[in-house]
Amino acid sequence: MNKTRLTIIRDWILTHPDKFNMGSFFGDKDMSPLPPKTAREIENSCGTTCCIAGYAVARFYTAPAPPPESIKEIARGLLRLDCRQAEWLFFGDFAREFLFDISPHHAAAAIDHLLFGGETHNEDGDPTQILIRS
Repeated sequence: MNKTRLTIIRDWILTHPDKFNMGSFFGDKDMSPLPPKTAREIENSCGTTCCIAGYAVARFYTAPAPPPESIKEIARGLLRLDCRQAEWLFFGDFAREFLFDISPHHAAAAIDHLLFGGETHNEDGDPTQILIRS
C-alpha cells in the first residue's frame, strides 16, 4: 500500500470537498461523465469532480489519459492496493450509502482506516463498515 499517495488523496478530499464525488471517476457537478483529466485541470476547473480512484489517476498517472474501464485497475496499481482493498475503497463497500451519497468526510475516514491497518473484510468475508457521525 502506498501510504504517501493515500494520504495525499485523503488531504485533497478534505480540502476540496466540492471536487469530490464517489459516484463518478470524472464528472461535472450535474454528475455527467467527463473524459479523464489531470489533477491540475480538476483543481482549476469549475464543477469538475472525481472519486478516489479518479483522483489517484489524475494525480499520479503520467501516461496519456486511460479509457474509463481501466481507471480502477490503474488506480489500484498506483496506490499498491490488493484487489479486496481496491474494491472496498473504490466501490464504497465501507459505507451503507449509495456511491453518490458518500461524503468527503466518510471517504477520508475509510482511507484513514486503511492507513492505520484496518481490515477491509471480516473473517466471514463481509465488508467492514466505517461508521461516522453526521
